[in-house]
Amino acid sequence: MYAPSTLRDLVSSGSSTLLAAALALAALTTGAGCALSEAGGDAGGDGSAAGDALATGRIEMPLVAIDEDGAVYRLDDISLQLTGSTGSSVFVAAATDATSLAAPAHPGVVSVRLLQGWSMQRSLDGGASFSPIGAVVASLNPASVSVFANTSSALAFDFLVREASGTVNVRFAARKTTGQMNGVMYPQQAPGALAPYRHGQLSLSLFFSGSFIPFPQEGLPSLSLVSYTTALEFADDAFGVMSEQVAPQMSGYTLVLDVVSKVDGTQELGGSFTHNFTSYEPILTFGPAPLHQPLASDEQGYPIAGAMAAQLPFTLELNDEEGSMMSGVLNLQYAPNGS
Repeated sequence: MYAPSTLRDLVSSGSSTLLAAALALAALTTGAGCALSEAGGDAGGDGSAAGDALATGRIEMPLVAIDEDGAVYRLDDISLQLTGSTGSSVFVAAATDATSLAAPAHPGVVSVRLLQGWSMQRSLDGGASFSPIGAVVASLNPASVSVFANTSSALAFDFLVREASGTVNVRFAARKTTGQMNGVMYPQQAPGALAPYRHGQLSLSLFFSGSFIPFPQEGLPSLSLVSYTTALEFADDAFGVMSEQVAPQMSGYTLVLDVVSKVDGTQELGGSFTHNFTSYEPILTFGPAPLHQPLASDEQGYPIAGAMAAQLPFTLELNDEEGSMMSGVLNLQYAPNGS
């Protein structure tokens, strides 16, 4: 696998086009548009009860955003689980048609998980009417928020919004076309929790924000992409582990893709999909393997981004107590802009 650490350093998470940038719109009042329920205490970093006479901060999440084309987006049916450093949790639910959500929390690092069941609506008439639109969470879930006394801390999740054309766009902040890779996994080895998948097949879609750029790999002209705004989905999953547990856990992972021009004239595709901060999470690696059809090259020999396909060896490690993993063959395809 090619992992351009230098390129990774050049691309910061702040460079991605984020829903977060536009969701940080307004100052909110504590408890606005939400209801609280406790599970073993509050979400304070020190695990103290919400009723204690301690200085508190608050976590805020706007639920409405407007993109550069004037379309209005609204998040509905939002529920969050806030967990403090002691493991105690509070569940927060947004009120119906709320435009914001805020919850009190004691100072410290709070883990905030966006729970399943949310939906997104879009209005093309200035908010007079809304229609459902497909979207996927594309940032780490749960997110970590540092809470300080008497201070509001912004919470934001990134989303990739699917268009009817089949392309995926980040529709908040600056408009930026994103990519989608589709493929089929053929697991050959699958011990542990993934054992039922052995000798079967799984369809997958990998969504990402960003563009390929020329970048040398080990002195060879290459094309590379690093994205922090990502999402993974599985279809044809008869057992539910990959689609319902693994894929949601990997939202917002760091995607690295490389196309390397070899001296023999072939081009190899390789990549990884890993957590940005810890090795104790699922890790997907694939390739390198030759492209079925090499990409065109520029005058300096660097590949030019275009449609590509390859049959790649892959390994998925869950890093759980059972040592669950999956390895086999991945047929992967990429078409720019969903073409």
